[in-house]
Amino acid sequence: MTRRQNTKRPVLSNESLFRNGLRVFLLLVLVLGTVLAVDWVYRVDNFPVQNIRMEGRFERVQRQELSNAVMGAVKGNIFALDIDAIRKRAEALPWVYRAEVRRSWPDEIHIRFVEQKLMGRWNGTAWVNTASEVVRIDNAVAYYSGLPLLSGPQGTAPKVLQHLHYFNEVLGPMGLKIESLKMTSTGSWQLKVNAGFTLLMSKKGYIREIQRFANVYTQELSPQKQQLAKVDMRYTNGFAVRWRKAPNFATRLRNEG
Repeated sequence: MTRRQNTKRPVLSNESLFRNGLRVFLLLVLVLGTVLAVDWVYRVDNFPVQNIRMEGRFERVQRQELSNAVMGAVKGNIFALDIDAIRKRAEALPWVYRAEVRRSWPDEIHIRFVEQKLMGRWNGTAWVNTASEVVRIDNAVAYYSGLPLLSGPQGTAPKVLQHLHYFNEVLGPMGLKIESLKMTSTGSWQLKVNAGFTLLMSKKGYIREIQRFANVYTQELSPQKQQLAKVDMRYTNGFAVRWRKAPNFATRLRNEG
């Protein structure tokens, strides 16, 4: 004989029902209020941009040029602006290396930029900047006509620029400065210096070779630098010299043992 167990279901009082209903109502009001507030904040007519503040050294970049470049993306509500799009427009200018854009309350856009700094002419048609990036700037010759001419296979600009710094460090104390530097398709090096002659070095032995050249130049070749046409250091234990005008020979090969 089984007994039925009476299960009592909890009965919500009117007060509990009221409290639950009030919570739901308040939550809906909060959500609706948030949606309306966000909609109001992002409306095109609210919080319009009133000013563009530009910070940077205006040496090559023109203020009006930068303003015109970003103006198309700086319209309407300041909170709805595409900051990344403004930055890309600024960096699209040839002389702008990097740009940072931020909102400044209540109605201002702040653009901070850094100009391109060029290190050399690249393959006759472009330039290499301080970050080893290849850039194209049409009117750069007017500002950087004295930079060295750099060349090499595609993708080698960083390596060529690195070697330019190294070679100049070695040659500088002797009063020599590189006017052109070429990395050949085989990886060897051709340097033309301000004294008017060309220096040839190999792909793997260039460190040893330029150090050997520094010693030879200081001890023997420096007094005759005006007569030098080419110095080839790609020999294991020596070097070859081609003279502009030599009394008895055109090429000299010296064995250093």
